[in-house]
Amino acid sequence: MFLCRGMEEPMKKNITKKAAVFLLSTIVAAQSGLSVQAAALTEGSWEQTSSGWKFLNRDRQPYTGWIHTASGWYYLNMEDGSLVTGWKNINGLDYYFTPANEGIEGQMKVGWYQSPQGDWYFFDNTTDTHEEGSAVTGWNWIDGYCYYFARTEAGKGAKMAANTTTPDGYKVNADGQWVNEDGVAQYRQSGGYRTKANSTTTVTSKSSGSGSGSGSGSDSDSGSTTPATPSTPDTPSTPDTPDVTEEYQYLLMNIPYADFYDSEVKGNDEDVDAVSSATLNKTRTGSLVGGSYHEDPEGSEIRGVTFPVRVKKGTDFSSFKKVTDEDSVDITVTNRGQTNTTTYKGKDALFENEDFAYYELSEVPSYYKELTVSGDVLTFSEVKGTAKNVSGVSATVSASSSYGDYQLYMTGLPESLSNDSTTVYGVVIHTKEGTDYGMRHLENIWRKTNIAWASGFTETTHGNELSPYHYESMMGQNITGVTYYTSEGTMEITFTDAVYVPVKFEQEISVAEGAKTDDIDVAVNGLDALPEDYDARYTVSGQDNDDSVMFTVVNGKMTWTGSPVAGKYTLKIEDQSGKYASVEVSFVLSTSNVPVQVQANEDGSYQLAATENASENQVKAYVKSITAVKVGDTTYAATGRGAVKIIKDDGTIDLSAKANGKYIFESEKNTNISITATGYPQVDGTVTAPIRYQYVLMNIPYGEFYANELENNEVEVDAVSSATANTTHKASDKLYSAGSYHYDLTQINGVTYPVKAKAEDLKDFTAVESSDNLYQNQDHVYYILSEKPEYYKTLTSENGERSFSKVVTDQEATEYKIDTTLNTNVKHGDYELTMSGLGILNSNDTTVYGTILHTTNKAGETVDYGMRVVENIFKKKGPFELGWSSGLMKVGNKGCTLSYEHYESMIGNTITGFTAYTDHGTIEVTFENGLYVPEKFEVADFKIADASVEDSAQITGLDLPDDYAAEYVVTNADGEEMSGFEVKGDTITWPDDTEAGTYTLTVSDSNNKYFSFSTKFALIGNETQTGEAEVSVVNSKGTEFDNYTAKVSVVYDPVSGKIVSVADNATDYGDNDDFWQQALDAMVSWLKGKTVSDLKGKDVTEIDDVSGATCTAKGIKNAVLTALGAEPDTQSAELAAIMVSAAPAEVKFYKNEEVVKTVEVDADELDALGSLEILDVALDPKYEEDWNEFTVVVVDEEGNELENEATVVDDSFTVILADGREIVISFNFDTEEKKAAEEVSAADKAEEVSDSEVSDPEDTENEVKEEEKADDPSSDEENEDADAADDQDTEEKEDTEEAEDKSDESEENEDSTEDAASDDKEDALEVPEVGESTEGTTVEETETLSKDGE
Repeated sequence: MFLCRGMEEPMKKNITKKAAVFLLSTIVAAQSGLSVQAAALTEGSWEQTSSGWKFLNRDRQPYTGWIHTASGWYYLNMEDGSLVTGWKNINGLDYYFTPANEGIEGQMKVGWYQSPQGDWYFFDNTTDTHEEGSAVTGWNWIDGYCYYFARTEAGKGAKMAANTTTPDGYKVNADGQWVNEDGVAQYRQSGGYRTKANSTTTVTSKSSGSGSGSGSGSDSDSGSTTPATPSTPDTPSTPDTPDVTEEYQYLLMNIPYADFYDSEVKGNDEDVDAVSSATLNKTRTGSLVGGSYHEDPEGSEIRGVTFPVRVKKGTDFSSFKKVTDEDSVDITVTNRGQTNTTTYKGKDALFENEDFAYYELSEVPSYYKELTVSGDVLTFSEVKGTAKNVSGVSATVSASSSYGDYQLYMTGLPESLSNDSTTVYGVVIHTKEGTDYGMRHLENIWRKTNIAWASGFTETTHGNELSPYHYESMMGQNITGVTYYTSEGTMEITFTDAVYVPVKFEQEISVAEGAKTDDIDVAVNGLDALPEDYDARYTVSGQDNDDSVMFTVVNGKMTWTGSPVAGKYTLKIEDQSGKYASVEVSFVLSTSNVPVQVQANEDGSYQLAATENASENQVKAYVKSITAVKVGDTTYAATGRGAVKIIKDDGTIDLSAKANGKYIFESEKNTNISITATGYPQVDGTVTAPIRYQYVLMNIPYGEFYANELENNEVEVDAVSSATANTTHKASDKLYSAGSYHYDLTQINGVTYPVKAKAEDLKDFTAVESSDNLYQNQDHVYYILSEKPEYYKTLTSENGERSFSKVVTDQEATEYKIDTTLNTNVKHGDYELTMSGLGILNSNDTTVYGTILHTTNKAGETVDYGMRVVENIFKKKGPFELGWSSGLMKVGNKGCTLSYEHYESMIGNTITGFTAYTDHGTIEVTFENGLYVPEKFEVADFKIADASVEDSAQITGLDLPDDYAAEYVVTNADGEEMSGFEVKGDTITWPDDTEAGTYTLTVSDSNNKYFSFSTKFALIGNETQTGEAEVSVVNSKGTEFDNYTAKVSVVYDPVSGKIVSVADNATDYGDNDDFWQQALDAMVSWLKGKTVSDLKGKDVTEIDDVSGATCTAKGIKNAVLTALGAEPDTQSAELAAIMVSAAPAEVKFYKNEEVVKTVEVDADELDALGSLEILDVALDPKYEEDWNEFTVVVVDEEGNELENEATVVDDSFTVILADGREIVISFNFDTEEKKAAEEVSAADKAEEVSDSEVSDPEDTENEVKEEEKADDPSSDEENEDADAADDQDTEEKEDTEEAEDKSDESEENEDSTEDAASDDKEDALEVPEVGESTEGTTVEETETLSKDGE
């Protein structure tokens, strides 16, 4: 049996193959403009290992099985996750994964493939099926020809048979195509696989499980058991093969309507005319008339359709205009008051071009017309390509339309027709009587699905002269369906029921004017125009009359009973036989009686109330008949386009009505109004609008925000001074200064908060068009809100003085009750609260506008304190922190001047809780136990010198107030309280059996008036050894610095060799105190229990909390090694990880191997700040939709490529260099096109890229994988933490895991400027515990370190 696959019945799509990895979803656009389906991408990054390439997830665990990246499908060994290449049988199907020497290593092959031995294979190229990429076997239709593929070796696909007879007795030519007895290749238009164009396809089943055929649509031919002549006479003389040049070429051509529809329309001899247009802008607006073209630059008419055609190569087109990629046309249009200029380039330039102008296509379209040229005569065939049949569509025809004589309404159309990406080239209406009608853009086709036409009765619409001749014969026929020619292919739409087009006729029927409600009849003129066989039925509608009112038309006169209300009516004349169209005539019944008056209500509102003897029905009829309202000197239409509804349906006068965004009625002003209603006399009155409030989002200075919120605190809340400029502009991630605003980057000025205000109170302030514009702006700048907020402050302005009320809200406050402690040993001020368990307040997505700390003083009075973001309010990874200075610390450790005056009086008070104002409403937090605020004093010089375990130790700097009742407690490295230690004067002693180790002395006031504080000291054993280890230190640019000597004391067990403890031994670290303390705190904990063998070769960057101080940590490790009698490690390996080859000079943005933008980098400023923002970089507007897909390359001054990770955050690129420095770049598309980017060829680009340890520029596989690494989102959280450490000067132990993950980035922070360094630990790390041996040998060791290089 002969069965060439790809011609079978449709089947359900099977996605089981990749469903284990992800869902198949996204629709992507191919270069040809046609569409293909693509699967969602697997998140991760490539890494080269000893066992080959692996693809790692966020936890750096390798994937196994199928993955899908931007460059295609890959398969990873199930055992170890290594990349598969070559042939692989998976679940019974054969796949081929590209070896490194054939292309992108490991990429799954699809479509045609020729092996190095010259054999041809074909791999299933249908998307979103489980068989995609599998080698096909047996007979298969491909691009219209049938090929046979035979298995020759298990697991290695099936080779194409060529120039032979197949096992089932059929012949194939040298190109593998099935041929008949005459040697003619058999060709079929539809069905099978497609490689020449990627169109949206319907998957069809096959008789075996080795592949899945895919045609151009769901109407593929069924399989045939024997070879036969194809049903379509489309047999090219030279068949289409994968390796033979086609004899046809494909063009995109401007085809006049008459030529386009000539072969599509049957039974209609009238040509389809061009579209005449008086609305010149619409004919030249691509979004309205896409798929058409015009020749006249003024847009006076639409000439026809721009459509693909197929023509034999060598055809003479010298008489016609050729459009190339170099051609372009600028078209400026004004629609609805908006003027825009669009540049149409390349093939799009056909939009404004002459008849038969053409553009050569590089891809084979899935639909086209065949073009035959004979001299100057061009003949176009019917549209080729599989049509999609659409059923279930219902339709109606209306004989009344504002666009012509008839309008066709359809429901149930495919959703794709309404998509912005779908272009409609043309529509043909089909009738049961066998006549077709071609429809044209604008006049007949409006917004793709609205279809209307004229048959000679309506001559113009909207100033456009209509062309009726082609459509006149449609009257009296039955429409059965339509054909849509679209960019998604041809759609044959059949209506559920045929719809009749009623016959129109010439008539001038009218109702005589001047009729009044008090009359009993009125003449109806022109009824003699009704055809003789018109079976007329008369109905009157338009007003809600009671049942006593009845209208009758007899012998040219309309009569009525009862008392109809005044107003506009419609007389409808219908043909009961259904043959003719209905006639509708409007008329007015008027009255001299006025049924309404303007009435003021007690609540300040106004309405139209009934006059004496007027019924409720008459009032409703009057309101319904209102056509205009004059307010003051301005008249506003009540109906039609641009109408303003001032009188509501219930008769209420809307005093808040607006026109053009402004209130119509001025607040607190008497205003005259005049109301016009059809059939009624004019109604006049006077109204007064009440006080009108507006709700705005406003910048409120801290002092004004807190003025009415605080009790018993007259000291104003100041702005926040910031020496760290980045701190003030971190609102985008809501971790730092969200909810605040600033003038510039030197301080935070206040709160951006909802405000209720009188319109007149806002006149002295500036409004902005976007709430985003408030963030960096002046005091009292505001943005108008469209709705009433759930919380706000009320602005009161009197005699030039303004104030803001307490927060007003109808929401109930969220309440928490917690137990917490007050920390007095902090870096950011004098006191700090760190709290968890507060629900949304601990969420990073919550914006905190302000916080009030509630206290009670000694007199029992409540005293409140307003807190400000960054200096007082800080959120990071969950804990909610409040910190402040009371005057002891006046300058923060980042150089920021602290504002303490507002908080000085808190000393001696008891904190009872706080109120937080957030974007989730008000949060009230109560402390279960009040927190006393103790008095602090300077203890920076408080120290205990390290001493021998056999001696006592000297205390210095312990200068206590006279009333400080000191209590002393000593704890060991495990936090256990030690007994026997005594402090006498400036000396501390201990029992004789005390072991060597590190201890902490804590001093506290038993009266609880003052704060507690502590210091560490070391007790050293009797045996001491010393030594030094030289360390060369460089910064990120390779600059060497003077060295300094790191000195440590090492206590170790001489029996086991295990380290008991490590302590500083009077190291002179100069300005590097932060680095020294950070590294020492991290290392002493890690070194405990280690031996020499544990230390040798250890990379210190792997140690928790060393991030940012790697040079110091390495020095400590080598000093310890030397002290223990071992050689120190060399530095080259670790320094290689710390150093950067060169400073960045440029950031290049690539698209499709071309540089589209080059941004220069100020390396010195980047070094000084650690991060750099380059905002609003001008970029060609054509990249506005896909800028976030650019490939990012960073180069130094010599053009060497620098390692980086680039991610898209919000509306900008964040580029992170290997040393952790960060460059943020955003683009501006609002300017005219700026072609600053220099095109660089692929060869030039390869020369610019330096040899890299990570990526070989000659290796396309690495280039693809490096691009995918740049998309790895796993670094986002690490960057966020690094910023948090810089801006808030705090580090917490819960960040330990993050520090380990980003060690590569952090190990170079120490080598950058001191400003970019991470902060000292707020809570000192625990000292390592003493080892098992009770007798320790104390060792002192030193290592040389740079004083400036950290």
